[in-house]
Amino acid sequence: MTAPEEGLPTTILAVAARGMSARRLEERLRAQDPPVVARIEEGRVAIDLRTVPENQETALRAALIAALRDETSAGGDVGGVRR
Repeated sequence: MTAPEEGLPTTILAVAARGMSARRLEERLRAQDPPVVARIEEGRVAIDLRTVPENQETALRAALIAALRDETSAGGDVGGVRR
């Protein structure tokens, strides 16, 4: 029996980048190899870490860095990451 109102415990990684919209960041993540599937919540890109196997955490980190770096590489800070 399922309980649709019951949520599964998880951790959400919410990412925002100065100078880049959440939609643009989400598109850039989806274009990575492998693609990162995320959603947008409250103006941030939200990644449900429950859906990321441990052996793919390094690939997720690389995809985030690449997606953020491409448009913000002019200098330093690429935005904020909140848990």
